[in-house]
Amino acid sequence: MVFSDIEGSSGSNCPYDALTIYVKNKGDQRIGESKRICGKSRLHLITREDQHIHAVFETDDSVTRGGFLIQYHETDGHSCGLSDLSASSVAWTHLTSPGYPSNYSNNLNCQWTISAPVGYAIKVEVVYFNVENSTACSSDYLLFSDGSTSFGAQLGKYCGRSYITRLVVSSRNYMTITFHTDGSDTALGFNLKYKAGYRTTTSTTTTTTTEITNGLNCSSPLLSASTSTWRYLSSPGYPNNNYNNNMECKWTISAPAGYKIKAEIRALSLEYEATCAREYLLFSDGFSSYGTKLGKYCTGTRDVVSSSNAMTITFHTDGSVTGRGFSLKYKTSGCGKDEEINNYKTKYIESPNYPLHYPNHADCSWTISTRLEGYVIHVKAVHFYLVSDHLCSYDFVQLYDVTGTYKRSLGRWCGSHGPVTQSTGMSMKVRFLSDSSNSFKGFKLAFTAVEPTSSSSVSPNYGGIIGGVIGGIVGVAIVTGCCCDIYSKKKFTPSDQSQRNRSREANLNTVYTVPPTTATTQHGMNTPPPAYSEVVKDDPPPYCQAVPQSDLQPVVTSSSNGASSYQGIDNPAGPS
Repeated sequence: MVFSDIEGSSGSNCPYDALTIYVKNKGDQRIGESKRICGKSRLHLITREDQHIHAVFETDDSVTRGGFLIQYHETDGHSCGLSDLSASSVAWTHLTSPGYPSNYSNNLNCQWTISAPVGYAIKVEVVYFNVENSTACSSDYLLFSDGSTSFGAQLGKYCGRSYITRLVVSSRNYMTITFHTDGSDTALGFNLKYKAGYRTTTSTTTTTTTEITNGLNCSSPLLSASTSTWRYLSSPGYPNNNYNNNMECKWTISAPAGYKIKAEIRALSLEYEATCAREYLLFSDGFSSYGTKLGKYCTGTRDVVSSSNAMTITFHTDGSVTGRGFSLKYKTSGCGKDEEINNYKTKYIESPNYPLHYPNHADCSWTISTRLEGYVIHVKAVHFYLVSDHLCSYDFVQLYDVTGTYKRSLGRWCGSHGPVTQSTGMSMKVRFLSDSSNSFKGFKLAFTAVEPTSSSSVSPNYGGIIGGVIGGIVGVAIVTGCCCDIYSKKKFTPSDQSQRNRSREANLNTVYTVPPTTATTQHGMNTPPPAYSEVVKDDPPPYCQAVPQSDLQPVVTSSSNGASSYQGIDNPAGPS
């Protein structure tokens, strides 16, 4: 049997991703046409002793899906598949003859028993039918029997070829289907679908089957918990009618892998007995009522939480008093748990439903820690594929460094590049959130306890270090320049200072009479400036000296009209 969930649609030529199946003989030569599979489909193949199956899986660089699963085993060529089947009241389930749509084999005697919850009947629709025709259907035939064996009342026996959809309904919650072939001709076989969609009622004279319409039934036995909203479940007829006597309703609530189920009983009014032996609401852990008992109640309100992603609820009543029944609501409980790494092992955590697409509105938290003193937690993405956006604001994984009650973010990841980092302490927290839009395959992360390395601390900011060095050099240069500027002001001559004072006072609209300071030669020419060697020969060494505090004080001078003029702190004192 081949199950596939591959990009593309079933029935197309599968241009993107595909699983191609070849049947070959012992000489490795292909026999018949190859089968190219994509989309969501199921294929049943049977080969002879001198044949084998060759499979080729191809993918492109775009969308990915769940992939494929091939179940195979060696048989005598007369395999009939599963013999015990369960009917769902939610969806149709298909059953085909061995090898369909290829011809079935000779000398088959297949038998399937289909069961449904108590209070339900089995409804079968024959979608396609092509079986060797014979008188009274004595050679090849498809037989429908009422009950759990082929000796029950005959509901129908068919052969030949039919283009009309046949409908077969049981009178109870079991039906047995027998497919028999002889050693002569073969044909394509049959394709049928079945469902638990009818309620059985018994009168004193006849047993009839009627469509469920009055609400006093067990409703769908398979329920799905939402990750975002509460869903509700109540006893048949609640709150307007009392429940019936002798009821045995079972509901299995499931959630994506990694989640738990939380049920809150809002109202419970049953026949009371101290041990709740007569009428009760039983909560069991897992997909069966035989799982670990989570609680058995006949009065009161309370919360019940499963330890896995499934919970089974059983509602039982006896033949005496009836009441209003119950009303409860259910929802997924946050996924994730605490993991401890010891003995240097590797722990893995996965997104809900991995490797299939994770659900919307996921909110999962894990805490990974170790008792190995001085060790830290190292994480590496084995597989990582979330919705991508540059802010990682839709679906993302966020890691936290945890020390006691202190929590520091190590980063947020989305898209196809997962984390490779480590904590600074002995504990790390992982948070996974998804929104209500697209989803992908999710992630698988590996955690190990390791000795800390330099990468466990904050990585050096080399840009900041270089910038700081350059900034320090510039700062030293500025301070040095300021010192030298002050010193050069200190070396001004009296005439230079007088010129500067006059310039400032002129800006303050104070008029001075300044005698000429330039000397002339005997020919009336200006005296040339002194040579550079004459100016600097008596200068001090080229380094800055401390400037006395008195030299930095404001200087007040008197103008010719007796007013005082403020010269500012950057004007060195004149000659004494």
